[in-house]
Amino acid sequence: MAEHTPPKVKENNARCSNKEEKEENDDQACIYAMQICNSFTFNITLTVALDLGFFDTISRAGHGARLSASEIVSRVQTRNPRATSVVDRMLHLLAIYSLLTCKLRDQENGLVERVYGLTLAGKYFVRDSENGLACGPYQSRGPQYMKDAVLEDIIPFEKASGMSLFEYMNKDPEFNYMFNKAMAEDSSRAMKRILETYKGFEDVKVLVDVGGGIEHVGGDMFQYIPTGDAILLKNILHDFNEESCLKILKNCHKALLENGKVIIVTGILPEAGENSVEAKLVAQLDISIMSNLPGKERTEQEFKALAEAVGFLNFCVVYGAQANWIIECTSKP
Repeated sequence: MAEHTPPKVKENNARCSNKEEKEENDDQACIYAMQICNSFTFNITLTVALDLGFFDTISRAGHGARLSASEIVSRVQTRNPRATSVVDRMLHLLAIYSLLTCKLRDQENGLVERVYGLTLAGKYFVRDSENGLACGPYQSRGPQYMKDAVLEDIIPFEKASGMSLFEYMNKDPEFNYMFNKAMAEDSSRAMKRILETYKGFEDVKVLVDVGGGIEHVGGDMFQYIPTGDAILLKNILHDFNEESCLKILKNCHKALLENGKVIIVTGILPEAGENSVEAKLVAQLDISIMSNLPGKERTEQEFKALAEAVGFLNFCVVYGAQANWIIECTSKP
């Protein structure tokens, strides 16, 4: 019978289908907009989970373990009789964001409870793990002054603390420890993956890791950089403005031996509107940098302009790992 349906009915059906599709798209767009408006709740929840060690507690229970909110609360010093309910709601949100698994478990009283385990992504928030992100509290200063960054020429962290980020680190040992731990673990985790695919270090005899953690040579990278046939700048340039970056790169150019190269490991900001997971991360990091430091994440063209401005003739970009790109700069075309 379908093939004999009058044309007008087909048209009406098509219009109905198009209308329903439009309504569904509008509905999803509205839900997405509301979800974005409430996305701050996820950041708050994640910060609390890190501060109170929820991920650590699940990890210590053993590989593949699942714990209920009450079992996690039993490891927290709390006077709140409703703590189990509060924590369960937080854990459920983290599970919806795929940082935890969530299953239902039967209880002896006939009721069921949620139990939570670590996902692959959740394991990166275990602070006593060698792959832990150890993020959390060290980035919590400054964002309340982001509006001022629009209305005034200020860096939010400096307005919140009365000093630069690096000055504050020298005055607050705990903050300094958390910051450096996060940076060291990020570097270790990312470089392990990068070395699996990037072979540009294999012919290097003397590597100068500017701001890194190898054999220590004192100095000021704005004044002088030790000589080598490769100079590594890993997540250094995004801390600084253009003028400072040019000083660093110029000193790198002077320090290179013949046929040497500068290896920049960094995030690269997309030119416009890309929505990949890598692009979202780098764009988020750009706002974090803006909140704390005078630098920024840069596009490939912005990096190329900096390199060419100090005399580098060859500029090559390859993807490394975990939203880190490798830029090679040499003095030979």
